[in-house]
Amino acid sequence: MKKYGTIRSRDIFEDICAGLGCDVTSSIKYGSNLAKAEELLKTMDLKQYPLRQISDIYNYIFGETKVFESHEEAKKAIDEK
Repeated sequence: MKKYGTIRSRDIFEDICAGLGCDVTSSIKYGSNLAKAEELLKTMDLKQYPLRQISDIYNYIFGETKVFESHEEAKKAIDEK
């Protein structure tokens, strides 16, 4: 698995941006970054983030509205993508 940069915060959007080497959230969806963001999200320790943030990044990356009730539910949904 390729590593993408250094995780630097407890904000999932910022951490994905850092992992991709980009500075702004909108870059997550630009070009090949989207596929890389999906891959990175699958490797992250989701328990480090509030469920609301995980739901928000899921909606942003996958374009589907989900409200997760547990970290296990979130991990399963992300892994199935």
